[in-house]
Amino acid sequence: MNAPHPTVSPLRQRMLEDMRMRKLAPKTQTAYIRAVWTSG
Repeated sequence: MNAPHPTVSPLRQRMLEDMRMRKLAPKTQTAYIRAVWTSG
């Protein structure tokens, strides 16, 4: 059974909230998240 919403780690959630507070563009947020989570 699939969860209706994927689980977001606390660190990722904090990063997203911080970027929203700083009013970063959505594409910038996506690029930052991708860079952090693929840097390994």
